[in-house]
Amino acid sequence: MGDDDRAGVIAGRFRLGGLLGSGGTASVFSAVDTATGRQVAVKLLHPHLSESPAVRAAFLDEARRIATLSHPCVVTIVDLGTFVDGGTPIAWIAQQLVEGTSLAELVPPGEGLAVDEAIEVASDVLSGLAAVHRAGLVHRDVSPANVLVRSSDGGLRATLLDFGLADAAGETTHGDDVLRSSVTAATAGIVGNAHFASPEQLSGGAVGPAGDLYQVGGLLYFALTGRAPFGGGDRAAVMRGHLSAPPPVPSVGRRGIPPALDRVVVRALLKDPDLRYADADEMRSALIAALARTAAPPPAAAVTTATRALRPAEPIPPRVETPA
Repeated sequence: MGDDDRAGVIAGRFRLGGLLGSGGTASVFSAVDTATGRQVAVKLLHPHLSESPAVRAAFLDEARRIATLSHPCVVTIVDLGTFVDGGTPIAWIAQQLVEGTSLAELVPPGEGLAVDEAIEVASDVLSGLAAVHRAGLVHRDVSPANVLVRSSDGGLRATLLDFGLADAAGETTHGDDVLRSSVTAATAGIVGNAHFASPEQLSGGAVGPAGDLYQVGGLLYFALTGRAPFGGGDRAAVMRGHLSAPPPVPSVGRRGIPPALDRVVVRALLKDPDLRYADADEMRSALIAALARTAAPPPAAAVTTATRALRPAEPIPPRVETPA
């Protein structure tokens, strides 16, 4: 490869394209893998963070945790590593490129998606989480910003992104790792997105699969209503809601949500992990049952509206990621 051919190529391999997004820890670019000709998304740790060996290692651990997983609703890792730029080692993660929009951007504020579309998104997330949990991992950051949504065959499909907080089941999320937290007096070193974190996560306790299911409950509430489950003027108020307030009922915030779906969301958002669903598969089954009841024909002579049935998880096209 000549000098001209190397222009814009990093790690001796990836020719960068446009910026897909940038967050507090990393920027993501579209790129072509010159070794394979494949379109990918390359996530680059910001140089001032990549100077730290510990931060580089934590960043790359995100990819290693999920590199062995293969599921259509979980982002695929292509490769990872470091390269040197101006004397600074820069950590990178190459991921599958998938077209779509984050759920955070897709849902109109204060409005929400159609009921069947919200269920479709949550069902795909739960399908992916079931595989994550079987691998002994817990995502711990299931939030609208980390779910990519796209249209497919008249419905919505979702892909779970950003495993930066993933860890073994039972580990805590207490700490001040720059990759995991913006520590303030209100958060007291608890890592994660306060608007969608489980009570056990916010209190610094051990987080298991039930913590992810709580977050899916919050995600589904957001998809249905356009609002996070607990509001308030500041982070401390949001945390108090998760820790002590009764679970919010979606139909209170938006008319027309069926009772069966209310019950799924409320059960997922119970404070006691043992009272939530046993696992992601059980919660997904409850969602499918709620959708079936919603779609059941009403009494004779009533007007009916067709509702899409959920489809099995299917292979997905390349992905576009916005870092959390």
